[in-house]
Amino acid sequence: MKLFKIVSGVTLASLFVVSGALSGCASASDGAEPASANQSGWEVLDDTSQPLELCIPPRSDVFSTVTVANGPFGTWPSCPEYCPAGSYVYEAFTQHEANQGSGDDTALNGIWLVCRTADSGNFAKVIKSKIGSWGSKPLFGDGSNDLSRYQRCTPQQVNNVIIGAQMKIEGALSSGDDTAANQLTVRCLDRSTIAVKPQPTNWGSLTPEIQCPNGKAVCGLRTRVENSQGSGDDTALNGLQLVCCKFPYVVPG
Repeated sequence: MKLFKIVSGVTLASLFVVSGALSGCASASDGAEPASANQSGWEVLDDTSQPLELCIPPRSDVFSTVTVANGPFGTWPSCPEYCPAGSYVYEAFTQHEANQGSGDDTALNGIWLVCRTADSGNFAKVIKSKIGSWGSKPLFGDGSNDLSRYQRCTPQQVNNVIIGAQMKIEGALSSGDDTAANQLTVRCLDRSTIAVKPQPTNWGSLTPEIQCPNGKAVCGLRTRVENSQGSGDDTALNGLQLVCCKFPYVVPG
Protein backbone atom coordinates (compact mmCIF):
# COMPACT_ATOMS: atom_id res chain seq x y z
CA MET A 1 0.00 0.00 0.00
CA LYS A 2 1.31 3.42 -0.90
CA LEU A 3 0.03 6.91 -0.19
CA PHE A 4 0.39 9.28 -3.13
CA LYS A 5 0.38 12.94 -2.20
CA ILE A 6 2.18 15.34 -4.53
CA VAL A 7 2.95 15.20 -8.26
CA SER A 8 4.69 18.29 -9.64
CA GLY A 9 3.28 20.29 -6.77
CA VAL A 10 -0.33 19.18 -7.42
CA THR A 11 -2.14 17.38 -4.63
CA LEU A 12 -3.70 14.26 -6.13
CA ALA A 13 -6.26 14.17 -3.35
CA SER A 14 -7.59 17.49 -4.64
CA LEU A 15 -8.25 15.80 -7.98
CA PHE A 16 -9.64 12.53 -6.61
CA VAL A 17 -11.56 13.62 -3.53
CA VAL A 18 -13.22 17.05 -3.55
CA SER A 19 -16.31 17.50 -1.37
CA GLY A 20 -16.82 13.75 -1.42
CA ALA A 21 -16.22 13.46 -5.17
CA LEU A 22 -15.33 10.20 -6.86
CA SER A 23 -12.50 8.09 -5.46
CA GLY A 24 -11.13 4.71 -6.46
CA CYS A 25 -9.99 5.44 -10.02
CA ALA A 26 -6.56 3.86 -10.13
CA SER A 27 -5.76 0.58 -11.85
CA ALA A 28 -5.84 -2.56 -9.71
CA SER A 29 -4.33 -5.97 -10.24
CA ASP A 30 -5.98 -9.39 -9.81
CA GLY A 31 -6.81 -9.93 -6.16
CA ALA A 32 -6.29 -6.29 -5.16
CA GLU A 33 -8.83 -4.38 -3.12
CA PRO A 34 -10.40 -1.32 -4.79
CA ALA A 35 -8.79 2.02 -4.03
CA SER A 36 -10.24 3.98 -1.15
CA ALA A 37 -9.67 7.20 0.73
CA ASN A 38 -8.22 7.15 4.22
CA GLN A 39 -9.44 9.33 7.07
CA SER A 40 -7.26 12.24 6.03
CA GLY A 41 -8.88 12.29 2.59
CA TRP A 42 -5.79 11.13 0.70
CA GLU A 43 -6.29 8.59 -2.06
CA VAL A 44 -4.92 5.18 -1.04
CA LEU A 45 -3.78 2.93 -3.87
CA ASP A 46 -3.62 -0.70 -2.79
CA ASP A 47 -1.66 -1.88 -5.82
CA THR A 48 1.39 0.25 -6.53
CA SER A 49 2.66 -1.96 -9.37
CA GLN A 50 0.17 -0.38 -11.74
CA PRO A 51 0.49 3.15 -13.20
CA LEU A 52 -1.54 5.91 -11.61
CA GLU A 53 -4.27 7.23 -13.89
CA LEU A 54 -6.44 10.24 -13.18
CA CYS A 55 -10.18 9.86 -13.62
CA ILE A 56 -11.81 13.15 -14.51
CA PRO A 57 -15.61 12.69 -14.39
CA PRO A 58 -17.36 14.04 -17.50
CA ARG A 59 -19.96 15.75 -15.30
CA SER A 60 -19.69 18.16 -12.40
CA ASP A 61 -22.27 16.63 -10.03
CA VAL A 62 -20.40 13.41 -9.13
CA PHE A 63 -20.54 13.01 -5.35
CA SER A 64 -19.17 9.59 -4.36
CA THR A 65 -18.60 5.95 -5.25
CA VAL A 66 -20.10 3.10 -3.20
CA THR A 67 -18.88 -0.51 -3.33
CA VAL A 68 -21.67 -3.08 -3.54
CA ALA A 69 -19.43 -6.16 -3.87
CA ASN A 70 -15.74 -6.97 -4.22
CA GLY A 71 -15.06 -10.60 -5.08
CA PRO A 72 -11.71 -12.39 -4.95
CA PHE A 73 -10.73 -12.45 -8.63
CA GLY A 74 -10.23 -10.12 -11.56
CA THR A 75 -9.36 -6.47 -12.13
CA TRP A 76 -11.11 -3.14 -11.84
CA PRO A 77 -10.89 -0.87 -14.91
CA SER A 78 -9.05 2.37 -14.29
CA CYS A 79 -12.19 4.51 -14.30
CA PRO A 80 -15.96 4.10 -14.04
CA GLU A 81 -18.33 4.55 -16.98
CA TYR A 82 -20.71 7.48 -16.52
CA CYS A 83 -24.14 8.52 -17.70
CA PRO A 84 -24.04 11.76 -19.69
CA ALA A 85 -24.58 14.97 -17.72
CA GLY A 86 -28.21 15.41 -16.68
CA SER A 87 -29.03 11.70 -16.90
CA TYR A 88 -29.24 8.88 -14.35
CA VAL A 89 -29.76 5.10 -14.24
CA TYR A 90 -33.36 3.93 -14.53
CA GLU A 91 -33.09 0.41 -15.98
CA ALA A 92 -30.86 -2.66 -15.62
CA PHE A 93 -30.01 -5.92 -17.38
CA THR A 94 -27.74 -8.76 -16.26
CA GLN A 95 -25.58 -10.69 -18.71
CA HIS A 96 -25.73 -14.19 -17.26
CA GLU A 97 -24.44 -17.60 -18.26
CA ALA A 98 -26.84 -20.45 -17.47
CA ASN A 99 -25.87 -23.37 -15.21
CA GLN A 100 -23.31 -25.43 -17.14
CA GLY A 101 -23.92 -28.67 -15.28
CA SER A 102 -20.59 -30.48 -15.11
CA GLY A 103 -18.90 -27.67 -17.09
CA ASP A 104 -17.22 -24.48 -15.89
CA ASP A 105 -19.78 -21.99 -14.53
CA THR A 106 -19.23 -18.23 -14.66
CA ALA A 107 -22.78 -17.16 -13.63
CA LEU A 108 -23.11 -13.34 -13.73
CA ASN A 109 -20.86 -11.84 -16.42
CA GLY A 110 -21.95 -8.24 -16.77
CA ILE A 111 -24.29 -5.44 -15.71
CA TRP A 112 -25.83 -3.17 -18.34
CA LEU A 113 -27.59 0.04 -17.25
CA VAL A 114 -29.82 2.49 -19.14
CA CYS A 115 -29.31 6.21 -18.54
CA ARG A 116 -32.25 8.57 -19.04
CA THR A 117 -32.58 12.31 -18.60
CA ALA A 118 -34.06 13.44 -15.29
CA ASP A 119 -36.16 16.21 -16.85
CA SER A 120 -37.97 14.21 -19.56
CA GLY A 121 -37.00 10.54 -19.15
CA ASN A 122 -35.56 10.42 -22.67
CA PHE A 123 -33.00 7.74 -23.48
CA ALA A 124 -29.41 8.99 -23.11
CA LYS A 125 -26.97 6.04 -23.14
CA VAL A 126 -26.31 2.42 -22.14
CA ILE A 127 -23.33 1.92 -19.80
CA LYS A 128 -21.74 -1.38 -18.74
CA SER A 129 -18.11 -0.85 -17.64
CA LYS A 130 -16.17 -4.14 -17.97
CA ILE A 131 -18.04 -7.35 -18.88
CA GLY A 132 -17.24 -11.05 -19.13
CA SER A 133 -17.20 -13.20 -22.26
CA TRP A 134 -20.18 -15.44 -21.59
CA GLY A 135 -23.94 -15.06 -21.43
CA SER A 136 -26.60 -13.37 -23.54
CA LYS A 137 -26.21 -9.65 -24.21
CA PRO A 138 -29.18 -7.24 -24.57
CA LEU A 139 -28.43 -6.54 -28.22
CA PHE A 140 -30.11 -6.91 -31.59
CA GLY A 141 -28.29 -8.72 -34.38
CA ASP A 142 -26.87 -5.42 -35.66
CA GLY A 143 -25.30 -4.70 -32.27
CA SER A 144 -27.78 -2.01 -31.21
CA ASN A 145 -29.38 -2.14 -27.77
CA ASP A 146 -32.64 -4.01 -27.30
CA LEU A 147 -34.17 -1.80 -24.60
CA SER A 148 -37.14 -4.15 -24.22
CA ARG A 149 -34.84 -6.57 -22.36
CA TYR A 150 -34.05 -4.11 -19.56
CA GLN A 151 -36.07 -3.89 -16.34
CA ARG A 152 -37.14 -0.43 -15.22
CA CYS A 153 -38.22 1.00 -11.90
CA THR A 154 -42.00 1.24 -11.78
CA PRO A 155 -43.99 3.40 -11.84
CA GLN A 156 -42.02 4.72 -14.81
CA GLN A 157 -41.59 8.31 -13.69
CA VAL A 158 -38.65 10.68 -14.12
CA ASN A 159 -38.14 10.83 -10.35
CA ASN A 160 -38.12 7.04 -9.88
CA VAL A 161 -34.43 6.39 -10.41
CA ILE A 162 -32.10 3.61 -9.20
CA ILE A 163 -30.37 4.57 -5.93
CA GLY A 164 -28.69 1.36 -4.75
CA ALA A 165 -28.05 -2.35 -5.19
CA GLN A 166 -27.35 -5.71 -3.57
CA MET A 167 -25.59 -8.75 -5.02
CA LYS A 168 -25.41 -12.46 -4.36
CA ILE A 169 -21.76 -13.46 -4.63
CA GLU A 170 -19.80 -16.64 -3.96
CA GLY A 171 -16.46 -16.40 -2.18
CA ALA A 172 -13.34 -18.29 -3.28
CA LEU A 173 -13.73 -22.04 -2.89
CA SER A 174 -10.93 -24.22 -1.55
CA SER A 175 -11.93 -26.77 -4.19
CA GLY A 176 -14.61 -26.88 -6.84
CA ASP A 177 -15.91 -24.44 -9.45
CA ASP A 178 -15.68 -20.74 -8.51
CA THR A 179 -18.41 -18.48 -9.89
CA ALA A 180 -18.13 -15.19 -7.89
CA ALA A 181 -21.11 -12.90 -8.73
CA ASN A 182 -24.46 -14.62 -9.29
CA GLN A 183 -27.37 -12.18 -8.90
CA LEU A 184 -28.20 -8.46 -8.79
CA THR A 185 -31.08 -6.65 -7.09
CA VAL A 186 -31.47 -2.88 -7.49
CA ARG A 187 -33.28 -0.38 -5.25
CA CYS A 188 -35.47 2.36 -6.75
CA LEU A 189 -36.20 5.78 -5.29
CA ASP A 190 -39.79 4.78 -4.41
CA ARG A 191 -38.22 1.99 -2.24
CA SER A 192 -39.31 -0.81 -4.56
CA THR A 193 -36.71 -3.37 -5.68
CA ILE A 194 -36.00 -5.22 -8.91
CA ALA A 195 -34.47 -8.70 -8.90
CA VAL A 196 -32.77 -8.16 -12.24
CA LYS A 197 -33.33 -11.05 -14.62
CA PRO A 198 -32.16 -13.45 -15.79
CA GLN A 199 -31.12 -15.17 -12.56
CA PRO A 200 -30.43 -18.80 -13.59
CA THR A 201 -27.84 -19.47 -10.87
CA ASN A 202 -28.07 -19.06 -7.11
CA TRP A 203 -24.66 -19.70 -5.57
CA GLY A 204 -23.16 -17.60 -2.79
CA SER A 205 -24.62 -15.26 -0.21
CA LEU A 206 -26.17 -11.81 -0.29
CA THR A 207 -24.12 -8.70 0.33
CA PRO A 208 -25.61 -5.90 2.43
CA GLU A 209 -27.71 -3.52 0.36
CA ILE A 210 -25.70 -0.42 -0.50
CA GLN A 211 -27.37 2.87 -1.42
CA CYS A 212 -26.21 6.26 -2.59
CA PRO A 213 -26.25 8.99 0.09
CA ASN A 214 -29.47 10.94 0.57
CA GLY A 215 -30.18 13.29 -2.32
CA LYS A 216 -28.01 11.26 -4.72
CA ALA A 217 -28.77 8.68 -7.42
CA VAL A 218 -26.78 6.23 -9.53
CA CYS A 219 -25.08 7.87 -12.51
CA GLY A 220 -22.32 5.38 -13.35
CA LEU A 221 -20.65 2.08 -12.52
CA ARG A 222 -17.36 0.25 -12.38
CA THR A 223 -17.16 -3.55 -12.45
CA ARG A 224 -14.42 -5.98 -11.44
CA VAL A 225 -14.08 -8.81 -13.97
CA GLU A 226 -11.71 -11.74 -14.29
CA ASN A 227 -10.51 -12.25 -17.86
CA SER A 228 -10.78 -15.65 -19.51
CA GLN A 229 -8.51 -18.21 -17.81
CA GLY A 230 -8.28 -20.45 -20.88
CA SER A 231 -8.43 -24.01 -19.61
CA GLY A 232 -8.59 -22.74 -16.00
CA ASP A 233 -11.55 -21.89 -13.78
CA ASP A 234 -13.41 -18.79 -15.02
CA THR A 235 -15.52 -16.52 -12.82
CA ALA A 236 -16.13 -13.37 -14.95
CA LEU A 237 -17.92 -10.67 -12.84
CA ASN A 238 -16.51 -10.27 -9.31
CA GLY A 239 -17.32 -6.78 -8.10
CA LEU A 240 -19.51 -3.72 -8.51
CA GLN A 241 -19.12 -0.07 -7.60
CA LEU A 242 -21.86 2.51 -8.22
CA VAL A 243 -21.17 6.18 -8.89
CA CYS A 244 -23.57 8.54 -7.13
CA CYS A 245 -24.46 12.00 -8.45
CA LYS A 246 -26.56 14.80 -7.03
CA PHE A 247 -30.17 14.24 -8.05
CA PRO A 248 -32.55 17.13 -8.75
CA TYR A 249 -35.32 15.43 -6.76
CA VAL A 250 -35.09 14.76 -3.03
CA VAL A 251 -34.22 11.13 -2.29
CA PRO A 252 -35.97 10.08 0.95
CA GLY A 253 -33.63 9.26 3.85
